[in-house]
Amino acid sequence: AANIGIEIAARGRFGGKLLLLSPSLSRDDEEEDLQGLNDASHTPVIGTLLWLGINPTLKRGMRGRLPEDRYDELLAEMRRNPRSANRAQVVAFFDYLARHGGEVASRLATASRPTWVGRGDRDEVGLTDTERAILEAAPHVTLKTIPGATHFSTTDAPDQVAQLVVDLLAV
Repeated sequence: AANIGIEIAARGRFGGKLLLLSPSLSRDDEEEDLQGLNDASHTPVIGTLLWLGINPTLKRGMRGRLPEDRYDELLAEMRRNPRSANRAQVVAFFDYLARHGGEVASRLATASRPTWVGRGDRDEVGLTDTERAILEAAPHVTLKTIPGATHFSTTDAPDQVAQLVVDLLAV
């Protein structure tokens, strides 16, 4: 979803402010599991079988990544998503990165309106030194750290994310 925000920022037609939470700016930033799902998705039969079996593996894969007090509730919500939609989203995400030369930090850097990139200080999705330098040099992009949060900052630190929204609106 953050990649939609990158496109909004890069196209320069939106007159508002943007907060992007933990965007992946290149394939290498993304978790190996998601890279593997994308690769397998392009293989007939294997990709279909893999996605058919994805829901049972979510419980193990999300353990420790979602707040324990809401774990069952959030996992149930994740399982409601159609596998075909999840597969299409993963494939489209990696295709998007490929269309832009494998990285989109330089695309985001063209933002002409205030754009904040919020990332948890324990985020599993990476940010390379090169990407950080590109974003730090961009006149309208500001990197923000969300203390105590992983990639799921909205569930890990909802109050801090809400405060980022308030702070951005005040700029």
